Amino acid sequence: LPAHMTNMGPTGIMPAKGPNASNGPLELTFNTESQPWRGDLGAFLRDRLAPGLTLARVRVQGSGPHRFSPVRLPRGVRLEIRVEPSSPTAPPTWSPQEGATGTALFELEGGALVLSNLILRHDQTARLDHLIHVEDGDLVLSHCQLTAPAGSPDFAGDLIAFRSTSTQPRPLDRDRPLFSLPIDRPVFRMVDCVLITSGRAVQAELGRGLVALSQCAVSAGGTAIELVPAKVARHRFEADLYLDHCTLTSERAIVRMGPWPGLAPGPDRPWLITSRNCAFLATSGRTARETL
Repeated sequence: LPAHMTNMGPTGIMPAKGPNASNGPLELTFNTESQPWRGDLGAFLRDRLAPGLTLARVRVQGSGPHRFSPVRLPRGVRLEIRVEPSSPTAPPTWSPQEGATGTALFELEGGALVLSNLILRHDQTARLDHLIHVEDGDLVLSHCQLTAPAGSPDFAGDLIAFRSTSTQPRPLDRDRPLFSLPIDRPVFRMVDCVLITSGRAVQAELGRGLVALSQCAVSAGGTAIELVPAKVARHRFEADLYLDHCTLTSERAIVRMGPWPGLAPGPDRPWLITSRNCAFLATSGRTARETL
């Protein structure tokens, strides 16, 4: 991994620590049979997470399929959700409410969103841009599954959007570090996850940030990973993609880099893309070289 991520644990997440860790977080438990939510995790989060909240941990228990109402999380919150299935053969899964519209099921600006063992499924009856949308914050997925059904002309099926168009260093939370080493730019970290869609799996628009996938499987009908440079000063652009022991397939492009939006000759430091022990497979008649 890059030097600033080498000391991370299996998921890249550090447990909360420091003088405020014991009394600061809001600790919640959600059971899919709880009333009045009836398995709607999004509605539960909307009802229980108040504006101004800085740290919340949610333990989710239950099984079976459920609906999920889109939720815009409090700005700057660090939300950690861990799903603990009550049945190994029927873990809880969530899909959008029928006819749902908006940016995403999970929408967050600032802060951090940490998800473990979560299964989300897109629905053609909904008109959501993505399942997860994080802007100017951190996103960590561990042992998650995000899928979308076969596409139709009016259904994109895009899964994750990760945006940070600023190059300003992020303030560090030394009491509750998210990673084992301080990182002053937004990070999208994904470990042991599966993404399957007929659209785009990941879209990252960055001026300064890091996308790192380990031991993941990504299959897309459109683009598996789309990298879009933000319009920032060419000497400030600093964005990296790191792939480790991943399998990626696509009918169009596995990794697509958007054009530089500023003036020529482009950024002083272009996208740095590193892969180690990965498999890149074309799922159409195109060769792997053409797909990449």
